[in-house]
Amino acid sequence: MKRIATTLIFVFAFVLAWAQNKETRTVDNFSKVNFRIPGKLYLRQGSEQKVVLEGHKDVLEKIKTEVSGGRLSIGRENNNWRMWDWDDDDRIIAYVTVTTLEGLSVSGSGNLIGEGVLKAGDLDLAVSGSGSMEIEVNATGYMEANVSGSGDIRVKGTCRVLESKVSGSGKVELAGTISDRAR
Repeated sequence: MKRIATTLIFVFAFVLAWAQNKETRTVDNFSKVNFRIPGKLYLRQGSEQKVVLEGHKDVLEKIKTEVSGGRLSIGRENNNWRMWDWDDDDRIIAYVTVTTLEGLSVSGSGNLIGEGVLKAGDLDLAVSGSGSMEIEVNATGYMEANVSGSGDIRVKGTCRVLESKVSGSGKVELAGTISDRAR
């Protein structure tokens, strides 16, 4: 009986030690998002902006969220690769709510996933590295989608004008309607 109780206490302590933490980050207003860490970012549009990070406490301490020029950047603190443990790759999940959307970018191996239809005027999309972006959008203006590296952008929806460039083995896929022209 003592052995079972000791084992249960050990298992319970181990589970608590590896529990996921959630942090809500307070940031200035933004209309562009740059995701620069391995992991996943779930993006939605709403009436209030919000940034929530989920992961292990030791990993969350290494993540910096800052806004500069209306662009929210989620990346490593001090951009120091030597302080990053590659076992941390998939342990970060970001939940971001934007009110107005003008641009999205993924740098590195992260994945950005849109939740619901995102509404925009002009919209710039970019993936640099092996990351990916998958969104549904209703852009009433010009949309630019650029990939550099082996990443990919998958867009479902509409826009007036689409311009797309790929450098490397990546791809841009659009399923939807372009009302004026595509290049």
